[in-house]
This record gives sequence, structure tokens and C-alpha cells, in this order.
Amino acid sequence: LLDSGFQFVGMVGLACTFRRTIGWALRLMTGRITRRTPQPASRIPMRSPAGNYADHDITNSD
Repeated sequence: LLDSGFQFVGMVGLACTFRRTIGWALRLMTGRITRRTPQPASRIPMRSPAGNYADHDITNSD
């Protein structure tokens, strides 16, 4: 009986994943492609040990 419960929970999880994946696949097939030229910036700023912006930080505007 316990195995049947685990099987049921797995099938419910698979159904939820399938529902989300189908929507994503349709948007991927029919949606417009938006190209972006800049690199994505990190939300967490990179700092050097001295406390300044790190040299390799792509959000560095200095």
C-alpha cells in the first residue's frame, strides 16, 4: 500500500511537470526571439578585497 502511495505522488508530480513543460514548449515554438547584446549582470555586486568594485565585475561603470 505504501508503494502505491509513492507511485501516486510521483504520477501527480509528473502531471504537474508535464503541464508546465507543455506551456513552455508552446511559447518556445510560437514566440518571438528577442536577442540581447549586453551580458547579463549579476544582482550581487562583485567587490575586491579592498572594498572597491572588482576588476572583473561587468556592472563596473567606472
